[in-house]
Amino acid sequence: MVGSAERGTQQLYPKNKGKSPEEVVEWARQVATEWRYLYSKAHIELFKSEANFTQDVLHSELLWFVVFTDGVHCGPCRTAMTNALRLASGLMGVAKVGVVDCEEPDTHDLCYETLALPPPPHAPQIRIFRAGKKDPESAPKYAGELLYNANEVQPHVALQLVELVARNALHDKIAANALAAGQGGDYADDEEKKDAPPPDPP
Repeated sequence: MVGSAERGTQQLYPKNKGKSPEEVVEWARQVATEWRYLYSKAHIELFKSEANFTQDVLHSELLWFVVFTDGVHCGPCRTAMTNALRLASGLMGVAKVGVVDCEEPDTHDLCYETLALPPPPHAPQIRIFRAGKKDPESAPKYAGELLYNANEVQPHVALQLVELVARNALHDKIAANALAAGQGGDYADDEEKKDAPPPDPP
């Protein structure tokens, strides 16, 4: 695993890759190359209060994807942050990506009262906030829509599908230098994959 405490990101070593020193070093180099690109190109808004979130998301007519985390230090939280950077880069020019740390006192009411997230501790949750008017006057009690249920689909798979659909539906609007302009982003799982069970006997 490699991680950045400063930026709250991490990448787990794939279970299906070899463990030789050469393979590990090559993997680390690939991660470093991707992260340099993401840190320089991808932009994520960090919402530190409900007022900040309401002004930037609900009072805008842009399409938003917002990650809600229960802190910033847990493994799934760091993976969610890394995948949020990938999503921001992949949809550059057509959607905005933001993060809310629900552990912060100034965002607690937003997370657990206004948006009714499950009580902590909870897995990171990503919501989509539609393009167009969604302010409290135009859309009372609008709280976005849950992008996926983590109990039904793995987060990195859900994000791959989201990017795929958005990239094709909005192809003519995506910036030429977006990560997904030519191919999909490589989203990370937040835990090691379990070996697949053997097939049923004939």
